[in-house]
Amino acid sequence: MNVTLSNRSEKPIYQQLYEQIGAQILKGELESGYCLPPIRQAALELSVSVITVKKAWEALERGALIHTVTGKGCFVAAFTPEEMLRLRNDTVLKQMAIDATFYKSYGVTLEKLGRGDQPVIILSICPIQILFFCGSDLSVTSVLMLLNLYDTFGI
Repeated sequence: MNVTLSNRSEKPIYQQLYEQIGAQILKGELESGYCLPPIRQAALELSVSVITVKKAWEALERGALIHTVTGKGCFVAAFTPEEMLRLRNDTVLKQMAIDATFYKSYGVTLEKLGRGDQPVIILSICPIQILFFCGSDLSVTSVLMLLNLYDTFGI
């Protein structure tokens, strides 16, 4: 488990922890059955509060990325290839919808994004998971089409 947390980030520490560990699970860097460190140990290693780690572990469990065995610890859940694909898709779609909402709140329309600097659009709109998941098949047009679908259907 390799995590870098920043007190200067706009995201709360527990969310940074949740997102980074979740991404490692989705990428296969943390394999099924991997035992996460106990909450107190993780808090000490990361120099954060026990409550922060507990919130991150609970969010991972709600997302079905880990499961807890009483008295044993928290373990990365086992996924079939189909479940892993569904989880990756769900994560990407949710993040893209959140990002589209963020840009809309600042008055940036999808059309304005489409006229901008294409590499910046890809890096600013898409979470790293989508770049990993889509690989070389990712194009600006497909990203904007997906964002437009989410915008149209209010997701």
